[in-house]
Amino acid sequence: MELPEHRQSGELTTSSAVADEMVTKFETVGDLGITVYSKLSGEKGKNRKLPCYFCDKIVHHMPRHLRRKHGSLAEVAAVCDKSSKQDVIRGLHMLTNKGTFKYNCRVLRQGSGVLLVARSPKNARSATDFLPCPSCLQFFLRIELYRHCQHCTFWPNDVPRKEILAMARTVLQRCVSDGTQMSIEFVGKIM
Repeated sequence: MELPEHRQSGELTTSSAVADEMVTKFETVGDLGITVYSKLSGEKGKNRKLPCYFCDKIVHHMPRHLRRKHGSLAEVAAVCDKSSKQDVIRGLHMLTNKGTFKYNCRVLRQGSGVLLVARSPKNARSATDFLPCPSCLQFFLRIELYRHCQHCTFWPNDVPRKEILAMARTVLQRCVSDGTQMSIEFVGKIM
């Protein structure tokens, strides 16, 4: 299956070559041109490429890419300067999630491309079945989002875990209508 190419300014290049590098199997459901990422059934391991938050390149080893290519940026330097190794890993993981969220927001705005989700569904699903976690920004099935948020390591302790779907819809609505940077700042304010 071939995805449409977009070469206009500000749009992602989602040619079939780039998409083939990112995913191993495509499943398109519904009338949108959005494809949900899905691994082949017998495949194991973490072999997918992820988009960078800063340069939009698609790479395999995001923590290494962030340290080597963007280590001089204030946001990456602040994460890498933390004293605890766990805090550094957690911070780099959040930057990875922000890059995936930014990419997914562009795919949803354009109405075509590959939607990168946290957990690949076993059955074919539409892009409208997924919502972002308000704290870690990864996309989950709407019916699995509540379960994820109960154990999400990025959820602040002082924020009650109520009305998760409403918060997720608000984050998604802002990302699609206003732009990704504003929605990421909005997540910081509600959390």
